Amino acid sequence: MTKKQVFQRIAEYFNVTADVTVGAHICLRKWTKLGQKYKEVEDNNKRTGKGRKDWKFLDNMTTCLGQSPKVNPAFTFDASTERQESRSASQSTNSSTDNGNC
Repeated sequence: MTKKQVFQRIAEYFNVTADVTVGAHICLRKWTKLGQKYKEVEDNNKRTGKGRKDWKFLDNMTTCLGQSPKVNPAFTFDASTERQESRSASQSTNSSTDNGNC
């Protein structure tokens, strides 16, 4: 089943149970915005020194997306750390071969 078909079914169910009528594209857009907001709140709450954010859908979205690699990647790569380590290694190599000449 395609994503479009899934959200078409969601829209059909919603239209039967709600007082308003929506299309699949509206449901998909709403889901996308909820996912973006969830990621924003989770990223903020993972940073040190930041005040925690709360959101009324946080628990529900954690149930749906909590293990998603888009929100919680299996690993991350910090390029700035590698650059510092590379600089430190090259400086120690240069200092060990340096004979005190500038």
